[in-house]
Amino acid sequence: MKTKVVALLLAGGHGCRMHHERPKQFLEINGRPVFLYTMQTFEQHPEIDQIFIVCEKEWEEYVKNQTVKAGFRKFSGTFPAGTTSMESIRNGILGIAETMKTETDPIIMTHDSVRPLISEQLITENLQTCRKHGNAITGITSCEAYIISSDGKHSEGLIPREALYRAQTPQTFRLSELLNIFEQAKQKNILNSQSLYTLAATLERPLFISQGDELNFKLTVPTDIEVFNAIVTYKNR
Repeated sequence: MKTKVVALLLAGGHGCRMHHERPKQFLEINGRPVFLYTMQTFEQHPEIDQIFIVCEKEWEEYVKNQTVKAGFRKFSGTFPAGTTSMESIRNGILGIAETMKTETDPIIMTHDSVRPLISEQLITENLQTCRKHGNAITGITSCEAYIISSDGKHSEGLIPREALYRAQTPQTFRLSELLNIFEQAKQKNILNSQSLYTLAATLERPLFISQGDELNFKLTVPTDIEVFNAIVTYKNR
């Protein structure tokens, strides 16, 4: 029996640094909300079976209506966002576990909905890494030098860039491993973490890198929206 592959898109953030009333994942670019651009790549990828979205309750109907309007067939429902990104991920994972009780240890690919330029190749390579090693953390090598500074005013040293990778999403695990990670975190009283990667790393899990992409950037500040808008406009010419 084929193991199902599920995409869990995280769309619960408020995007305070974007200085906009509407959360950045729901900002419309060329008449289309950001999360739909992200979702479309997963919708079109032949290996993705289902897509779930974590969002605030007030946006659930909007998400459902937009996916119907877009004609997406893989959308399978929403789960409620938490007060932190880690709580949102946990809600999504536990929701999938409850929804997919009869499935045999599906592969869960978590991805930020505000990384709308994810490519089909990135998804494919992520899945290959997960199937080979048991998990996959998308990472990208650095082209910049890194300064160590405790006060932000003067340099105290450097970290060789060859040893550094910037973690992106997707981050991909078997459902059983994710449930084990959250159970272990609960036992150790780890209530929050910056990301699924940092949580797994804190628990000293062996983690494997899947090559990322500079275009797979996260929309965080207003200039990111301007760049994304320019790319979309160029592609639609």
